[in-house]
Amino acid sequence: MCSVASGEAPNDFLPNLFSGIAIVINFSDGPGNFTDWIAIYNEDEVPGTDPYLTWLYVDGSQLGFFGQKSGVVKFGLLPIGNYKVYFFEDDSFTVLASSSFKIAEEVIPCLLYTSDAADE
Repeated sequence: MCSVASGEAPNDFLPNLFSGIAIVINFSDGPGNFTDWIAIYNEDEVPGTDPYLTWLYVDGSQLGFFGQKSGVVKFGLLPIGNYKVYFFEDDSFTVLASSSFKIAEEVIPCLLYTSDAADE
């Protein structure tokens, strides 16, 4: 399993993220190899054929110090766009899990304040 969340509160039901927020990837049910890895691609790109945008081993490094069957990996910011994250096995392009997500521009609602106080 592989899911995408933002910030420090992982949420398996958050496919749309806002720009300016770090990406948190939750993974589970992996084999636990030192070199199992997670990569983010543009949504229409193919692993093994097209280049990834960023990647980390399951220990959160690009060195693979220890394996994990489940955990959380944190990535930096991505520009607005559609992406797909892949959980790969043992330095290969064997897909263990994947999930699509979107980075959208955050829209801050405009609030109108009115006063109910009577005129004096």
